[in-house]
Amino acid sequence: MLDLKIIKIFLYVSKKRAAQVIILLSCLALFYHVLIVSGVVPYKYAWGGKIESQEQLWVFELISTVINFGIIYLAASGAKMIKSIFPKKLLTVLLWLFSGLLFINTIGNLLAEECIEMIIFTPITAIMSILFARIAVQNR
Repeated sequence: MLDLKIIKIFLYVSKKRAAQVIILLSCLALFYHVLIVSGVVPYKYAWGGKIESQEQLWVFELISTVINFGIIYLAASGAKMIKSIFPKKLLTVLLWLFSGLLFINTIGNLLAEECIEMIIFTPITAIMSILFARIAVQNR
């Protein structure tokens, strides 16, 4: 019975609403990374506590920023909030790819050395993974 409720909730969320939530969460992640780069939040609370130097932090944060903007673009284009530069089939593959990558990231967050990172970011990446899957399903 619980499985049917989860499926109904999954199907109830429109791809536009899913994209809006993804965009909001990505913007919050970008803000969090600004706080890390600016030193307001210690960098031990990012990247599973594996950052060893300021230089390494800059590289990882640049990668994170590019990925977050990619996530925003894919979510918005998958929900047809903006015009996509990708053909529909490729866009659907990319949506599934990001759903899978976020699922893997969820597992990584569960293994993070910092408890705060595990508690906060595990549910966020899990939700984003599910929402990307929702957009991909409706994008076929």
